Amino acid sequence: MAASSSRPLQTALETATILMREHGLHGWTVRLDNARRRAGQCNYSTQTISLSRLYVRNADADHIRDTI
Repeated sequence: MAASSSRPLQTALETATILMREHGLHGWTVRLDNARRRAGQCNYSTQTISLSRLYVRNADADHIRDTI
């Protein structure tokens, strides 16, 4: 993920979109949520990966990538 301290949320969404495409997750979406007790969540029934805004704002880029 490119180092973008001014737009971490947008950077995380872009990275997730690229990674999902690379791993064949066509039809899946990524979104941000307001979770405070987890970094991310995968919902198979809605084909959605969500990331905590709080986590994305405070975690290192490598950790965010691992979560995705």
